[in-house]
Amino acid sequence: MKDYEAVFILRSTLGPEKTQEEIEKLKEVIKKQEGVIQEEVKWGNRTLAYSIKNKREGFYVLLYFQLDPSRVKSILHTYGLMTDEVLRVMIVEKQETPKTQKVASGDAAAGPA
Repeated sequence: MKDYEAVFILRSTLGPEKTQEEIEKLKEVIKKQEGVIQEEVKWGNRTLAYSIKNKREGFYVLLYFQLDPSRVKSILHTYGLMTDEVLRVMIVEKQETPKTQKVASGDAAAGPA
């Protein structure tokens, strides 16, 4: 299994209960494909850079999850068949962030000898 992150844009006019219901549906699709949800982050309503399905604003949700790579296409296909409540979906493989190293203050300025 690999780590993935997915950003979903839902219609901003759904209201809190319907929005949470749609998020649960999105998570259920991942679980049905034997994925494991790690974290859910609600970014809230944001203005879109361009119109999507004649909407100028959307409710953003970020999900972190683990999934077998062979099942990603199936999930994207399922999301494509879902209701008009979902404006856009993007799934990417989560990349490790490189760890920064601390350099001692005197060593960096001196350079190679």
